[in-house]
Amino acid sequence: MYRLSTATPTHKGPWDIPFEDRMADALNAKECGKELIVYICEKYDRNTPRYRAYNMCQALLKSGAWHGIYIFEDELPRAEEHIKLFKIMIIVRYPWSEALRDLVVKAKQHAIRVGFDIDDLIYDEKYICDVHVGDAILINPMLDFSEIVLKRSPEEIRLKYQAKAQSYVDL
Repeated sequence: MYRLSTATPTHKGPWDIPFEDRMADALNAKECGKELIVYICEKYDRNTPRYRAYNMCQALLKSGAWHGIYIFEDELPRAEEHIKLFKIMIIVRYPWSEALRDLVVKAKQHAIRVGFDIDDLIYDEKYICDVHVGDAILINPMLDFSEIVLKRSPEEIRLKYQAKAQSYVDL
């Protein structure tokens, strides 16, 4: 009565895209003048990396100024080879470790802004120091605002909002 296809679907989920392909896309975006944001995830678990990293990277594809790449713990050594290229590093629900501390130190040595996407987890500000903590979901609209103000606004608007827009870029 019904003829069902037994063909294997060809859709690739974000967990199936090889690091080399993701990094090649990021390098191409950098060559085109875009700034890079890297999202560091511990492992793929079908929830956190998809919603907190992959979807953010997809949203950044619409930005004229930014490109996102997500990487997992086992890819960190290969990603560290390119650390100088990143402008912002977002650590997504990643447990603190010496390896992560070393990565943050390297990022800070290259003047890379580091943020922790902790979502709804509780944190104590007295242990944070100079690392920005917040919800990474806010980055895209902040950067969109900055791009509009700094690059596409009439002079009177740019002068009025330039300091705030630049503070988001500097973040």
